[in-house]
Amino acid sequence: MKIAYWVVFLGIASCVNRSVVSVEETAEASLSEIAEHVVAIPLETNGRCRMGPVDTVKRAGNEFFVLSNRMLYRFDREGRFLSRIASDGDSRCSAIRDFAVDPQRRQVVAIDTCGHALFFAYDGTLVRCNTLAEKPWQSLLKIAYHDGHFWATAEQCATSASGGERKIEKWLYRLDASFDVVDGTPLCDVDLKRFHLSSHFDPELCVSPHGLYAYTASYEPEKLLADTLALIEGNGLEKILHTSADDPVPMLPFRLGQRFLIASNGKNGDESRYFYCYDLLEQRAFRLKNGFTDDFYQTGQVPDLQALDVYGNEFCYCRSGQAVSRLCPERAATDNPVLFVVRLKA
Repeated sequence: MKIAYWVVFLGIASCVNRSVVSVEETAEASLSEIAEHVVAIPLETNGRCRMGPVDTVKRAGNEFFVLSNRMLYRFDREGRFLSRIASDGDSRCSAIRDFAVDPQRRQVVAIDTCGHALFFAYDGTLVRCNTLAEKPWQSLLKIAYHDGHFWATAEQCATSASGGERKIEKWLYRLDASFDVVDGTPLCDVDLKRFHLSSHFDPELCVSPHGLYAYTASYEPEKLLADTLALIEGNGLEKILHTSADDPVPMLPFRLGQRFLIASNGKNGDESRYFYCYDLLEQRAFRLKNGFTDDFYQTGQVPDLQALDVYGNEFCYCRSGQAVSRLCPERAATDNPVLFVVRLKA
């Protein structure tokens, strides 16, 4: 199903009409329309490694780190199980909320639900445990590793200049190897040329060739195409990202890639689920309720593509049970998922 949308930009300040742009928005599409190739990696199942639904996958070098049911597992590039780095059954930590991989020191930092930063060696040995109680934020949201530092998005309370109104702000913090704060920068909404509520899913750090930004999925997927065109008009995205180090870091409703802009909310209920993708080369948009159809391995619909790192160079999705029965007929329904690594078209 294909729907042609005509989007008219109005120059509000000058009251002069801008150019009219015709963009085709597609409601059904195959994964091969955006993916160059997909590699299937069956993840090993054994007594120490039995996963449920996969929450997060991150890649460091040739190894994959998989968070499932608040437990963290490490696999090599062939899917062989290497170690269980953290789990709530170890009694040394509670359930894992998020994690970041430091490939330089071969360590993993995991944030648990009790407000601790847990430092693990790759083999699962607990190196140390830091409390986060004295940090400047009220709530830690997402963590990542980039350019020799850990980074965290967080919420904190702020008071207006008059000393009256209090509000919740989102910040990006740069942290050292001990998880101590180096500096922090506010996160800010970008100008979408329309009224919109400032409410977001948890923002996460992303890195583009033009600078840092935070990706947070939109609550209004039906407006993503118009928002995209408003942001890219006149090289607007580059201007937004080319800010000084003292300026707030922008929050964007999609991930920036070399060719594609991607946003998805594939983990929530059916009513709010969507997969949005904008092709900068062909000026074509995809807004899919159930995601792309997997025409590489015939596993059904792909409702979400998860970035494997902060740069968005590669993405992934996971399938198990009946969805992979044709690809891996020897795998039982209770075996660990198959990880599919996706390289998008250039």
